[in-house]
Amino acid sequence: MEKTKKSLLTSILFSVIITLLLILTMSTKMLKAIDNFNYDFILEHENSINDKIVIVAIDDQSLNDENLGKYESWKRSYYADVIEKINKYNPSVIGVDVLFTGTSDEESDTALVNAVKEKNNIVLGTLMQSKEVYEDGSMTKKIVISKPYDALANAVSEDSLGFTNTLADKDGFVRKATLDAKYDDVIYSSIAKQMFKKYAEKNDLDYKEYKTNKKYYIDYNAKPECGFEYISFADVFNNKYSDEILESYFEDSIVLIGAYATGLQDDYYTPISHNVKMNGVEIHANIINNMINDSFKVDANIVVQYIINIIFVCGIIFLISRLRFLFATITAASSIILEFLLGLILYNCKIYYPTVAVCLVLFIGYIAVVVYNYVRERMEKGAVIKTFKQYMAPQVVEAFMKDNKQSSNLVGERRDVACLFVDIRGFTRMSETLVDPVKVVKILNDYLGMTTKQIFDNEGMLDKFIGDACMAIFNAPFDISDYEYKAIKAGLGIVKNGAEIAKKVFDEYGITIGFGVGVNCGEAIIGNIGCDFRKDYTGIGDTINTASRLESNAKGGQVIISEETLNRVDSNGNFKLKDRLIVEENGYLTLKGKAKPVLTYNVIGLKDDVKEDKNEENTNDSEN
Repeated sequence: MEKTKKSLLTSILFSVIITLLLILTMSTKMLKAIDNFNYDFILEHENSINDKIVIVAIDDQSLNDENLGKYESWKRSYYADVIEKINKYNPSVIGVDVLFTGTSDEESDTALVNAVKEKNNIVLGTLMQSKEVYEDGSMTKKIVISKPYDALANAVSEDSLGFTNTLADKDGFVRKATLDAKYDDVIYSSIAKQMFKKYAEKNDLDYKEYKTNKKYYIDYNAKPECGFEYISFADVFNNKYSDEILESYFEDSIVLIGAYATGLQDDYYTPISHNVKMNGVEIHANIINNMINDSFKVDANIVVQYIINIIFVCGIIFLISRLRFLFATITAASSIILEFLLGLILYNCKIYYPTVAVCLVLFIGYIAVVVYNYVRERMEKGAVIKTFKQYMAPQVVEAFMKDNKQSSNLVGERRDVACLFVDIRGFTRMSETLVDPVKVVKILNDYLGMTTKQIFDNEGMLDKFIGDACMAIFNAPFDISDYEYKAIKAGLGIVKNGAEIAKKVFDEYGITIGFGVGVNCGEAIIGNIGCDFRKDYTGIGDTINTASRLESNAKGGQVIISEETLNRVDSNGNFKLKDRLIVEENGYLTLKGKAKPVLTYNVIGLKDDVKEDKNEENTNDSEN
């Protein structure tokens, strides 16, 4: 119960911490650059282009044209001439992405005015600039609209003027557009919006109003100079093409006149072009195309983003922390893929839903959970190893921990085991005779050390020391082969090596001691037994009690087993011990807790040891 509660609290803590990390990343936009990368390289792609959008390009050919001359010395009458030629073919709207601020020569200015005067299909470009203005005795920043020179501005209506500004993000990429901007209670419209409005009115199309000051994601349609129809400004000016060709370009079209050469410095990075800049006039063409197709993308509602992301991340991290590694990995991977697909689906539904923060935070949360579980398991494993090294040989413990097929059911299980008890005969008299407690402890430690070694050498588990007695269990907490035989072999080893300790005690102190051993086999309950603050991994049951009673009846130098233990058979019906032990009947003993007397045997030795001794004697005789 306590472990479950702790695990639940850990899962909740992980969920809270990772959710706070998500809120931090969303509120600070620290992953904005990665979101932009995802938008640019994965979401944004080429799509359909309206063939009614035509660009009259002030391109390199125009800049090098002999009739036009150097761009810096172009007369405004050149633009007037091109506008008049285009208008001959009845275009729906003409947008001029060129700023005609200030006056030039009067003849050229007048020619341009006459070209646009009373033409309701012309939209001229303006520029919105933030400038410091001295006002009311102090310098303040204000938005200043740079309009065409007065005569030209007065020749057209207000809906024939539109700002040409582009909105570049901090990384220099133009991803969004504002169609209407409001400053000082005055609403200004973009050149793209004004052009589309005129196009819609002329062609009886539905016109959608857009929110003021709202930024819309531009759904770019093609890479620079690869999508929209365009014709060189110089070709139109020089009458290079026939009326039929020009009519095919301009009739009922949306015509944009603007810079199409790198040297004119009206180009920008965009999501679809990456490292190749796109001309400003193409960006306006893309915006118009978006308005025709109603394909702008908008940001998902920020409140909805927070609610969905927090619930999603919190739930997934909580779930991951409760699952095993494989299922946690599958869940984490699936949730990340699901989040990405959600963003992709919403993008195709004209909603931009950033997913990078959620995906990355989920990944971080997954890694944190995996690392935590790994460290916790290592610590628990270390604690288990440390605990069991007190009970059994270190190499056995290491082998057990490496073997994933083995199971240490510390909670409790029924197992068939061999239980060994050993006690010193004459220990009480020795402790009373030897006044010096240091000597008593020294003898006891020698005996217990020897006993532990014999148990460990035979893969047994040292259960506990009970004063001068010792208890060991074989075949727990994991399976070992031939455990009945090994338990008896350990008992004989204790008796044999105990004789040396007994001789040493007699020689030094004149005190006689001996070692009695009882071994019994059968089913027992094995597990962590005790209270909350003190538990022992031990065994209980009739098998354990009988082993203890056999040991209490064993004299010094005896290893006593029951008839039931001697006659144990394997799954094939073969004796496990009877044909391998040298025994003598010890008679029936009345054991406490047993209704009937138990026939017992004193184990004299192992038949394998006798064979080895004979082989060794034969070898020595042949050598002699």
